Amino acid sequence: MTFLSKLQSKYKITAVKHPDDFMRRLQEIERAFAPEITKTKMADLEKAWQQGNNAGKGYAVGNEKDTPKEACKSEGWKILSAEYDICIAKKPDGTLVGVGDAHGPWAVDLGVDNIS
Repeated sequence: MTFLSKLQSKYKITAVKHPDDFMRRLQEIERAFAPEITKTKMADLEKAWQQGNNAGKGYAVGNEKDTPKEACKSEGWKILSAEYDICIAKKPDGTLVGVGDAHGPWAVDLGVDNIS
């Protein structure tokens, strides 16, 4: 189960049935997503990044000399936290992603399966 699908279930976010509902759904996700990130300990997100990276789920982003925060910006992701070793951001599709420095910016999509 992905982080987004957990939020959809928890906050009863419905699927988009009409194109006009798209913006409303994005706003629902935004309202639902913001409180969830504040409830999750940063250490748990860093642990999820490490576990995903160790499992081979990481991928290069940005430019090799970018900081994790710069890489998130260059990808066009919304930065939620950049105060720790891992920059936490949200992709346009709602996916939560962590970006760390692994000899260049290295991203791992963070799903609820990796967050304790």
